[in-house]
Amino acid sequence: MSACASSSRAKVERNACRNWLTLAAIVLCLGVWSARAQGDDAAAPSSVNNATSIAFTPKRIAVLLPQTGGFAAVGRQMQRGYALAELVLAERGLRDVEIRYFDTTSSPSGLEQVMTGVASWKPDMLVGPYGSEEALAVAEKAEAMKLPLIVPSATIDLLTQNQDGVVFRLAPTQSMIADTAASFLLSQKESLKFTETLVLAEEDEFGKQGVASLQAAFKHKGLTEPRVSFYQPGNVKDVLTNLVVPAGAVVVVMTRSSEDAIQIVDKVGRAGKVLGLYAGVSSTDFRMMAAARPAGSLPAVYTVTPWPDDANQPQTAQFVQRFVNKYRDALDRGIPQYHSVQAYSALLVAGEAIRHARSNKTSLFSALKTLRMDSPLGEIHFMNFSGHYGQYPAGAVVQSFSPMPPHTVFPAVEKPKAAAPEPRGVLRTVLENQIVALFAILALGLLLGNIEIKGIGLGGSGVLFVALLFGHFKFTVPGVVGTLGLVLFVYGVGAGAGPGFFRAFVKQGATLAKVGALLVAIGAATTYCCAKLFHVPTDLAVGIFSGAMTSTPALAAAMDQLKESGPLVSIGYGVAYPFGVGGVVLFVQLLPKLLGVNLDKLDAEVTASRSKKKAILRVVAEVTNPAVIGRHLLEVEFIQRSGCQVVRVMEGQRMIPLSPDLVLEQGERLLLVGTEDNLKSVVEYLGRRSDEPFFMDAENERKQIVVTAPAIVGRSLRGLDLMRTSGLTVSRIVRHDVGFVPHADTIIERFDMLTCVGEPANLDKFALEAGHRAKALDETDLASLAIGIVAGVLLGLMPLGFGAGNTFTLGMAGGPLFVALILGHFGRIGGVTGHIPRAARLYLTELGLVLFLASAGVTAGSRFVEVVREHGMVLFFVGVLVTLIPMIVGYVSCRWWFKLNLLEILGGTCGGMTSTPGLGAVTAKTDSDVPVISYATAYPVALILMTIFVQILIPLLRG
Repeated sequence: MSACASSSRAKVERNACRNWLTLAAIVLCLGVWSARAQGDDAAAPSSVNNATSIAFTPKRIAVLLPQTGGFAAVGRQMQRGYALAELVLAERGLRDVEIRYFDTTSSPSGLEQVMTGVASWKPDMLVGPYGSEEALAVAEKAEAMKLPLIVPSATIDLLTQNQDGVVFRLAPTQSMIADTAASFLLSQKESLKFTETLVLAEEDEFGKQGVASLQAAFKHKGLTEPRVSFYQPGNVKDVLTNLVVPAGAVVVVMTRSSEDAIQIVDKVGRAGKVLGLYAGVSSTDFRMMAAARPAGSLPAVYTVTPWPDDANQPQTAQFVQRFVNKYRDALDRGIPQYHSVQAYSALLVAGEAIRHARSNKTSLFSALKTLRMDSPLGEIHFMNFSGHYGQYPAGAVVQSFSPMPPHTVFPAVEKPKAAAPEPRGVLRTVLENQIVALFAILALGLLLGNIEIKGIGLGGSGVLFVALLFGHFKFTVPGVVGTLGLVLFVYGVGAGAGPGFFRAFVKQGATLAKVGALLVAIGAATTYCCAKLFHVPTDLAVGIFSGAMTSTPALAAAMDQLKESGPLVSIGYGVAYPFGVGGVVLFVQLLPKLLGVNLDKLDAEVTASRSKKKAILRVVAEVTNPAVIGRHLLEVEFIQRSGCQVVRVMEGQRMIPLSPDLVLEQGERLLLVGTEDNLKSVVEYLGRRSDEPFFMDAENERKQIVVTAPAIVGRSLRGLDLMRTSGLTVSRIVRHDVGFVPHADTIIERFDMLTCVGEPANLDKFALEAGHRAKALDETDLASLAIGIVAGVLLGLMPLGFGAGNTFTLGMAGGPLFVALILGHFGRIGGVTGHIPRAARLYLTELGLVLFLASAGVTAGSRFVEVVREHGMVLFFVGVLVTLIPMIVGYVSCRWWFKLNLLEILGGTCGGMTSTPGLGAVTAKTDSDVPVISYATAYPVALILMTIFVQILIPLLRG
């Protein structure tokens, strides 16, 4: 009959395995179909090699900027803007665009050589350079090469007036800048109280053209013609030595050198009024100098800049935030300079032109002429603007340096009228209170979890799905809730598993550690294969790996390795995390159903098979051994060390408690308590087993005493000598919900429950001495709980090394779990106890789990739809595969290779996937501690390996 049942069960398991593999194949096919159907603009029809595609697929962009030479500082600012734009292009699907940087060195002789290198690379488009003179020279080359040139910063008017149809410029022209300066001075004539204008300009083609534009603008506005002084760039001291600034004059500075601008302001900035027209007076170095001045020391210093840096403009706010996040350590001033935003916008324009040309099978020139794109500079579109062809018609603004930071003062921006508050329903108003929202999520989630369909329900994990919905509708919960819940949950799990964890680890630790390592390795391999198959970028791929395996430490390690693309890593994590949590929950609930296994029944079978030899039994032994006859029971050392207790002696047909002066006699019958193996050896030592029936008064002659008295705690049974002093025998001890038969050297711990046998009066007397309090087992030592959690959190934050200078942390899950396991195992360390009553422990773990799920769900739900819409369903399917495949392969390996039972497989799977919610789903279905111990064994291995595999995946995917 058992063989038939075993065969039937094996058949069911094989069928279930085939079902899971079939499901994986279906998901894989759906993922491939989705990737092909969804596609992205980088794989548009124009890139496919077929008869309908255009002759070429543009993808090469040559970027020219000064990386060395006099303008290298500006070049570094532009390089940062370009690097940010590269990340955005990758996010938008243009991952195959090749970008190469060429150093113009700001030298006309060197530029010819640079352009030779550019031509040999055969780009499809040019971006740059910085200076107007270089831009004019490059424009001629671009016209000869028939390539579009996007110019981010050059302002000289001749650039777009002479190069019709080739140059596309983002910067305002010199005439636009001059017009803004003249309009500002006209509007501020009364407040600034100036009577004349003095212009200090670089004596080169750039400066002369700028002066001409300014003079024309002054004449047009009806202002008095300015007085002009030219100086050689870098030698401004020559003109400053003899410079006399009349009272009431405004000094207009036209320079590209921050050093020159700073010297001019030092000379005239305290008393006079300064208006800077070009990069020198808006450079990062100049801003640092201005910020370091005492308040009020620069009463009237202004600059004309092409970028208003309007924090209310979404594109600007997004750019500034990403810039600061990426270059926080490299920035001297913490803010981007406008050349960075010009470079950033220019490269995005180039990328959008490539996208448009591919999609519509048109030329890049046509794409640029019809392009309209939002950017931090505003909506970019090129047109014939006042005779400047291919010009983005953005103007300039005037910013004041007093008070710092610089802020726009012209043109005056009317503050929009405050919009009337949107009508909100009573329900939304109530739920915007974070505490109300939190408990609404918990209530609705637990109600959802109680719904079962054919015996399958979400349990506590229903909170996650309700939280996703709340997060989608922008409701929030207190930020600390998630971390608090995680810490409480894992601490409760560790406290419950601790008493049996290390014993189980010795016997099965190696196997379960292999399970954890196997699941992580399969997850990493699946991630690598999917990333290559679906062309997922490295940053997104490692984020998906971290999210699908629900590993926050892996996410942190990935973001540390990929500092420049942290947002992409987070997006991948956000896409994969919901199924990483929900997928494991569903797996551990569906698997027993598919296999037709009742977890509680299986637990009973496992417990019975493992504890058969450990069951505490009672046996009557008849004394026949001459070696013990005539000796006091306490003098028989073999019995004292055997792990058995002699608790009663037969008198007539009745078993009575032992007396302190008991001497063993021939034929005396003793009642022994112990395990089967120990009892057998003691019975053989005393004589033989007796099956004679007996009676005893267990109600009055046996009592369970909970020890709390310091005089008893820490002493051994031998030291207490209860037989001689109190006429009592301790037949068994229950410690941390585990019962055992003590021996003479067993140490008594606080909250041990002793089963004592003796006369009623003696029992009552010892109960008083032991500080017996029955309720003590149901009381939680809150001080010990708090100290244990603090120790766990500190351990979780502590960096641990594993070689080559690399470190990792156990995190808020690993640290508290480890401390709770240690305290649970030892029961007490110093004054800190690890025992938590069962009811309190279950409440602690359940509360912690639902708090953690509520926070995680709200966070993921706020961006889930947006991320999927932006990046496509292919990311979701990759996340599903990375979660599903390791669990399927892991089950097959655990069942047929490691020979584990289903309870161990479920716990090991949750540990290998580092899935706390999955463990919660398992523990909600069974009271067995087997899954918890398996989880706690596999979890640390998986936690550490994930941080290592992330660092292995990054170079592999990049290669």
